[in-house]
Amino acid sequence: MSDHDDSEYEERLRRVLRQVPSPRADADSILARVESGARRRVRRRRIGGAVASAAAVVAVAAVIVPSVRDEQSNVADEPNGTHTQNEKRIHPTQLNERGSAEIDGTKPRSKATAGKSKLAAGQETEATDVAVSDFAVSATGNLSLLGEGSCPDGPCYVTGDPTGDADYRVAPTQDRLLRPMKWTATSTAAAEPGIQVGSDESNSWTWTDALYSTHDAGETWTPARLPGSFSVEDVEPGGGRVWAFGTRADGRAAVASSSEQADDWVHERVPVGRNEVIRSPMPVGDEVAFVASDRNSARSALVRYNGGTWVRTAVPCAEPLESSSADDTIWLGCRKTNGLTTVTWSRDGGVSWKSLRSELPDLSAVGGVDSDTAVASAGEQLYVVDAGGAAAPVSAPFSEKGAWGDKIGYTAIRFDDDGTGYATTTGGALARSDDGGASWKPEPLH
Repeated sequence: MSDHDDSEYEERLRRVLRQVPSPRADADSILARVESGARRRVRRRRIGGAVASAAAVVAVAAVIVPSVRDEQSNVADEPNGTHTQNEKRIHPTQLNERGSAEIDGTKPRSKATAGKSKLAAGQETEATDVAVSDFAVSATGNLSLLGEGSCPDGPCYVTGDPTGDADYRVAPTQDRLLRPMKWTATSTAAAEPGIQVGSDESNSWTWTDALYSTHDAGETWTPARLPGSFSVEDVEPGGGRVWAFGTRADGRAAVASSSEQADDWVHERVPVGRNEVIRSPMPVGDEVAFVASDRNSARSALVRYNGGTWVRTAVPCAEPLESSSADDTIWLGCRKTNGLTTVTWSRDGGVSWKSLRSELPDLSAVGGVDSDTAVASAGEQLYVVDAGGAAAPVSAPFSEKGAWGDKIGYTAIRFDDDGTGYATTTGGALARSDDGGASWKPEPLH
């Protein structure tokens, strides 16, 4: 597929999403993900590797989306996850062709053309040209990623520590053609660095997800079950549990949780309105929090789990972007009512907030270093943000142009307790800092 094909397809997809009998309210979000994916594809074509995007972590289960939801399908909002007879599904790898078929009648390609590796989940394998789209670092510095690269028998999805000498392990998928995309770290990661959790970014197209858990460093994976039907968009640890955040078919927010060492997921009742969506989930100390944003207004609230109860406090954001925490300080990237972006933070659980004295253009990621410092990204530029309200630019190792004429951007920034941090780019590269974000260098991926 050429760069022109990507652009043409995006325009077609935009028309489909907004002209179906019931236009999707989340069309802009879906298109943003499509564009992000296209950026990664174009970069991979440019460097000539048969690699795709990936994600990284250390935690308790892997959430993977099994199918694509038809625009006119209807999923029942039932605790046992039953579906109506009208529900119809297509495969994510047919998305491009399905979008074209609805417009110009072209026929979808066969699954057989995908050519993915047939290695079993958990099997050790060598992998090259690994690209990263997300990652996690435990408090003690354990790094783990989920990547897509080249295995001996073809393209593959793998997990592992890119800085170590051990081989990668094949990541679990319900179907070889579906990729797991989101990973996080549990609070027990330091003691059990192989525990892993993940979810699939492609779940904008479906309302049920397949969840897998491992408790032996990725050697074996067990399918788990979420309560009810909902699309999982993020998974985070907190308070000795793992939390899955997402959206039901009717647009309502959904939250489920499980103990870290067992697959015992239960539905959670959270104080989120019918018109609110969950954004920016994050662990905060021994708890968990997220931002609830109203679809119809510029109002947002921090919702924090505090000793068995959920507490809501106002957030000075028209739109929350990315979040992080360090030493109980919450760092939040915000889009203001004037459209500009900035970093805001709270040291008292969201009761009061402070912000940068000036805005940052196109803020894309925030990573808390400690209670006084965070690192934020705006396009290809990284900034060290301090609690005094200043943001100082620092040198970043990646600056090539990305797809769509934009400069490459950083998509995630995370630190351990000693100030060692990592950042990933839209193209799947990994950068490392050993001094709290003051300087960065490329991190080789074996």
